[in-house]
Formats: sequence, structure tokens, C-alpha cells
Amino acid sequence: MKVLKGSAILDYVRIIRANPDKNWDRWLTPEDWEIIHSKILPSQRYPYETFRNLGFAVFKEIAGGDLNVARQFGRFTMKNWIEIYRSSILEPGDPLRSLEKLALIRRKFMDIENETKVGEHGPDWVRYQIIHYTDEPDEERKLAYVYQMAGQLEEVVAQAGGQNPSTTISPIPGGHEILVKWTPAATAASE
Repeated sequence: MKVLKGSAILDYVRIIRANPDKNWDRWLTPEDWEIIHSKILPSQRYPYETFRNLGFAVFKEIAGGDLNVARQFGRFTMKNWIEIYRSSILEPGDPLRSLEKLALIRRKFMDIENETKVGEHGPDWVRYQIIHYTDEPDEERKLAYVYQMAGQLEEVVAQAGGQNPSTTISPIPGGHEILVKWTPAATAASE
């Protein structure tokens, strides 16, 4: 079974608990509810399936299915991760190295081989690949996750010193690729 650390689901659980009036039962299983009602321990392992369900439930009920809201939520969640794991993620002044560190930490958080990886890159851009699994046939779920990841990548770049981060999402065989671009801090300062 694929699992991940509790720190990856904390924001989702908080949102669901804070919004009891939403129709969460459309998206969540009884097993998901058991986890939501339990004490979430950041270092404990939880089912990846619950992570996917919680994320999609928040996307549908809070974001209203809006992919741009999912991107902004990604930025928000990454700010929280950086508060906790700053030295493990950020390499000040080096957005590329920071994105590489993020890919490494994601592999530590999730017991999933090659879920994300840094591909081709240059001094102010990187191709970040997300590999999907055949057990997730729903394209809307995949896109919600990819847009959230795009927001997370933008936030990492911004906090590492890259100016004006932007992302472009494209399908690739077996997943999606996020092209992340930014203006280096030295270039932005001289403009």
C-alpha cells in the first residue's frame, strides 16, 4: 500500500474539520473519516488513497472545481511546509536547487517511487515531472493535483529568490510536466 507522512494531509484535515457544512460525504470514505476524526501525527504514515480523497474533496467543496484556486492553495500549503522544513527545502538564492530538494523531500514523505522528479533545466527554468499511477483514471483528480503542485513550485521558487515565477502544464506519457520559469533575482534587480 502507498503511504505518506501525516504532515502532507494536515492542511486538508484542518479545512474539512473547519467546514462541517460542506457535502464531504460525496468524496470521502468511512476510512477517510476515521483518519479525519483522529489525531493526525505529522510523522505517522497514512494511506495515499486518503490523501487523494481529501485533496479532491477540498478541491470540489472549497475551490469549487476551479484549477486556479487549486494553484493558489498549492502556494498556501507550501508556505506552511516551508515554515516547518525551511532548511530541507530552501536553498536561498537558488530556485533550481530548491526545487531539486523539494523533489527529494517529497520522496521521503511519500513511499512512492518516482512520483515527482526534476527533468531538464536551465538557469531560470526547470521541467518538473509528475508521474501518475494507473489506479487513478479520473483526469479531473489528476489535474487538480497537478495545478496544486504548480502552485507549490511557484512558491518554492519565490521563496528561494526567483522573481515572477510562472508555470505551464503539459501532458506527458504517464503524467504531466510543469515548466517552471522565473527571473533570477540579480536580473530583476537590474531592470
